[in-house]
Amino acid sequence: MNKRQALYVLLLTAAVLAVFGNTLLNGFVYDDAVLTVGNRVYTEFMLERMFFSLGNGLEYLPLRDLTFAIDFAVWGERAFGFHLTNLLIYLANVFAVYYLTVQLCLFRGAKEGRGVDATAFVAALLFAVHPVHSEAVAWVTGRNVLLSGLFFFLGSAFYLAYLRRDRGCFSGQHLGAFICFLCALLSKATSITLPLVFLLFVAFDRKGKRLTRLLQLLPFFALALVFFVLFREVATATNVISQRLTGLGSSSILVKAVTALQIPFFYLWKLAVPVGLSPEYDVEFAGALLEPWALMALGALVALTSAAVVLRNKYPEMLLGFGWFMVTLIPVLNFFTTNPAVADRYAYLPSFGFIYLIAAWSCRHRRRAGIILALTLSGFWSLLAVNHNAVWRADKTFWEYTLKASPRLVKAYTSLGAIYFDEGDYARAFSLLAKSEEFVPASDYYDLFQGYRFMKQGDLPAAINAFRKAYARKEEFIDVLYALGNAYEQSGAYDQAIEMYNKVLIVEEQDFKGFRQSSRLALQRLLKRYEPELAVMREKVAGNAGDLNARGELAVRLDSLGLYDEALNNYLAMERQGLKSWQVFFNTANIYKKLKNYKDAARYYEKSRALNPDYADTLNNLGFVYKRMKAYDRAQEAFEQAMVKNSRYAYAPFNLALLYMETGDRQNALRYFRYTQDRFPELRPMVAPYLKKLQ
Repeated sequence: MNKRQALYVLLLTAAVLAVFGNTLLNGFVYDDAVLTVGNRVYTEFMLERMFFSLGNGLEYLPLRDLTFAIDFAVWGERAFGFHLTNLLIYLANVFAVYYLTVQLCLFRGAKEGRGVDATAFVAALLFAVHPVHSEAVAWVTGRNVLLSGLFFFLGSAFYLAYLRRDRGCFSGQHLGAFICFLCALLSKATSITLPLVFLLFVAFDRKGKRLTRLLQLLPFFALALVFFVLFREVATATNVISQRLTGLGSSSILVKAVTALQIPFFYLWKLAVPVGLSPEYDVEFAGALLEPWALMALGALVALTSAAVVLRNKYPEMLLGFGWFMVTLIPVLNFFTTNPAVADRYAYLPSFGFIYLIAAWSCRHRRRAGIILALTLSGFWSLLAVNHNAVWRADKTFWEYTLKASPRLVKAYTSLGAIYFDEGDYARAFSLLAKSEEFVPASDYYDLFQGYRFMKQGDLPAAINAFRKAYARKEEFIDVLYALGNAYEQSGAYDQAIEMYNKVLIVEEQDFKGFRQSSRLALQRLLKRYEPELAVMREKVAGNAGDLNARGELAVRLDSLGLYDEALNNYLAMERQGLKSWQVFFNTANIYKKLKNYKDAARYYEKSRALNPDYADTLNNLGFVYKRMKAYDRAQEAFEQAMVKNSRYAYAPFNLALLYMETGDRQNALRYFRYTQDRFPELRPMVAPYLKKLQ
């Protein structure tokens, strides 16, 4: 390192500390308390759980988990230490960006010296102070973004060095790039696009040997494929990617494509003019290609891509920067529905492409004026970043700011309402919770917190009534299910409590608050009360294996208590003994459905249907499992048959509307939601949010 480069390193270090040093004053915010603080995997340094399980119960990111465990070992639960680690990793990112920019300049044919160093310094400085990075640095749980970014940038730099030096695939640079890619994947799933970035570099390589280079990329693509399958399975199992409907009409490929066209320009605007940043955005994108914003996005994307390709020889930095930006955005274009749809942290990797383009152009001609302009821009961005870091000081400041920045975001109202509720300021809490109903009609949070309030006051009947109201609006709301279970248990209604706790275990909603673990413990505690009763029933069956009535009673009781495997074994034993009963087949199918064995569930619903073709519950449940199996034609037929067999069966048209929405048929979805609303008033609370979104 020469004196000039050493000076640049000192200036970059000073910039990071000056702009992001105030994050050291922040506490644990947002999801930190749920996903990180107090997690036994981290606090007890469970290496096996980190590398062979899901550290936080949601993602397989063992390298990220390892850093959290080290922080707990050093700092305990002091937030300062976690923020210091984030800051140091971010500083390493800035140095990696400097090194990557040097390699890009040399790769384009520039000669080592003052010009290359200046370009790299400007790029690293602009990256270091950009306000859109505040979320990744100031939020402890955002560490996965920083870690993956570090290895993504280093891997890219190593690969460029490998291309420049024209060595074989067993060279140090090639191996270094591969190791960095593996580390990036172990830090965050969005780094999976790194081989596509390498492919972009290969397209620019003027040394020929493109076929050889492509073959040498095969190990990277093979690793990407392995992790794609792994990440998809984990995300599906934890409902990060829902197996059911995750957005209104979002399963339509056309709707997804139209949304994907618009997302890059949302991030381009936030990168160019980083004001109005928000931890979560309430933005809505055009849903049809012929809408003005979608057409403008399509035209702009075609124009930018064409310009980058046509000018690639004269201005190679344009295609490199734009190509980097678009490739690294692929995982967050919402083809796999993300929640939230857009976020500042998603722009972390793409931001380098945008910033590299500015740095390369500012230093290419009239270097002094360009550098002065870039430094002025960095000063403006620095002020914005310092101010935005303070948003992440505490939960209250976080949600108060978010509500101002995104006044239509329901989560902001409910989260801030929960904070005021915990402070005992019930007037402000319920005012915010009621306000959320303007955006999601019949919001279930209002009644949920009314129930919590009654629980505090010791009024269990009123609490149960409030929780039941919330449950009627959304039967798969895990907070409500657990609250109901807890209220029933305290009131001595143990059967109902067990029913709710079991629903907590099977509901397909993310569990950020540890409700499933608490429910398992509650079930272990409650089921001890039923051991004498079950022992008598089991003894009766064991004494006379041919007594189908006794076995049936045992199976029903086991089913009601959530002992599904044992209940299933008894139902199957009854079938093997020659009993052919539509009720037994129906109950067997229901257990398979709860266990998410949809293939066998469909098989037994069909057996039940053959013996009793008029039972609407069978047809409705059959439609449900066929929908999960993506056998949409069979699902539609089952729901329609349920409506024919029982015109007063409310759930059949409602589920048919959901089916149409999942397949992208918004017109029929709207028609059946309206039909359900008009004909079945009891389901209006459940239908209202869908109608509001579709109309």
